Amino acid sequence: MRIRVLAAVALFLCAAARAEIDREVARRAFDAFTVNCSRDDGALWGVSLCGNIAIVDRNSREAVESAGFVEKLPENIGIANTAFDYRGTRWSMIVWPLPKDEGARDRLLLHERFHAIQSRIGLPMSPPAGNEHLDTLEGRYLLRLEMRALRKALLALRKSPDEAREALSDALAFRRARFERFKTAADSEGALDRNEGIAEYTGFRLYTTDRARMLDDAAQALREGEKSDAFARSYAYATGPAWGLLLDAFRPGWRKEIAEPKTFEQLLAKQTGKAIALDRRAQRYGGTKLMAEERKRDQQQRERIASYVRRFVGGPVLTLPLKQFNMQMDPYDVHPFENHGTVYEHITISDQWGRIVVEKGALISSDFTKLTVGAPRSDSWTLTLAEGWRIAPGTRPGDFVAQKVP
Repeated sequence: MRIRVLAAVALFLCAAARAEIDREVARRAFDAFTVNCSRDDGALWGVSLCGNIAIVDRNSREAVESAGFVEKLPENIGIANTAFDYRGTRWSMIVWPLPKDEGARDRLLLHERFHAIQSRIGLPMSPPAGNEHLDTLEGRYLLRLEMRALRKALLALRKSPDEAREALSDALAFRRARFERFKTAADSEGALDRNEGIAEYTGFRLYTTDRARMLDDAAQALREGEKSDAFARSYAYATGPAWGLLLDAFRPGWRKEIAEPKTFEQLLAKQTGKAIALDRRAQRYGGTKLMAEERKRDQQQRERIASYVRRFVGGPVLTLPLKQFNMQMDPYDVHPFENHGTVYEHITISDQWGRIVVEKGALISSDFTKLTVGAPRSDSWTLTLAEGWRIAPGTRPGDFVAQKVP
């Protein structure tokens, strides 16, 4: 027996819509992946990316496998774009529907296959870092300048290596300034760079043999990535391909050193360029206008934090323990909440107590031991309790907690 509980702690049943996976669309994706991974044949990382892939519908849990089989995944496997162990094999999972753009589709499959092999090349997955500094005025300003300089370097690379080198020097200056200002930034950003940044670089590096297309698409990814309102977990999807492609140009062989671990700027330590004041570099990339944009966004961020205090600290709240959880989240809608953890505006989490789908904000504590949502908020989340669990009153009036039935 499974119970569905809403924020008002009322009980009702809600049938999920079923979405059929188009077998022909899946087959074309698998065929393109086979061409790409076979062409590489392990040359990029010393390990072949070829392997098992499952395209999975989130609602029905139906999985179409690269080997041609169709089955329903067990409930204990979280549905997300990720690597997972199944039937004694390391798999990659892609959530249906696939991107309509074939290039984006092919990069996604290669990205997730990198996650399946990364531990074998000395780059094991690490816990997600908070990157709280990327939600601050100065942190965002310096990152956006870095993105603009990286984009200029990529676009110059084909025609003017000297111009590309100068823009790369600017990107390094903005990055180093950020790391000097925020003392934990090098470690926290380095962890995400080695996880998602290098996985995304792998997708860009192998989805085509057309170098011009590769550079142009990576430059476009930076343009789109800079628009994000939440860089903490998303920035590396835009910057990772750029840093990797520039390292290919200016530091061949870098992939053998990245597992030490080294950060991108450490690998490019000799690319210092001329000694130019940071503000002069910033003006090359519209620094004045960019700062004005970030000041406006900073005021909105202060209002957002105030709303978090009201929702997750002032209460009332529902708290669920996290022990053996799987989660699916949108990396472009993740916001650090200093001294409390991280707020995920859209997230689905499964644990021993069941499954919760959150549409309007959930707080995960800094130590990843508890999940907090506002209560009662019937339009914000839907909780399906596992057998043997219940919702009980919390320690404060109006609060609730999930706990095992005595």
